[in-house]
Amino acid sequence: MMREPPPIAVHIAELSLPAMAPARARRVAAAFETELARLLSQPAQLERLQALAAAGALAGLAAVAAPPLARAPSTRAFAAERPERMGHRIAASVAAGLLAPTPPRGRAR
Repeated sequence: MMREPPPIAVHIAELSLPAMAPARARRVAAAFETELARLLSQPAQLERLQALAAAGALAGLAAVAAPPLARAPSTRAFAAERPERMGHRIAASVAAGLLAPTPPRGRAR
């Protein structure tokens, strides 16, 4: 009988959205949380996360350096972007950072 792999828990201690009105920041954060959960629970991504966790690649991970957002909007476009869309874009960037291939640990030769 196959054992179910343990669940993966992702805890975001702080999502920094400086200079954003609190109500707008809450909407961005809610969309981010929902979208990140959706992205990471897809079978292929969940399998990748479990493999990374089993290899110890996620142990003690304090921060993910997410790749830059594709096509970063201008200041005016950023201000006009719907909070939900912004949250989805940030979640996609963080998920890409989590799932990116990691270099082998140890000293370079």
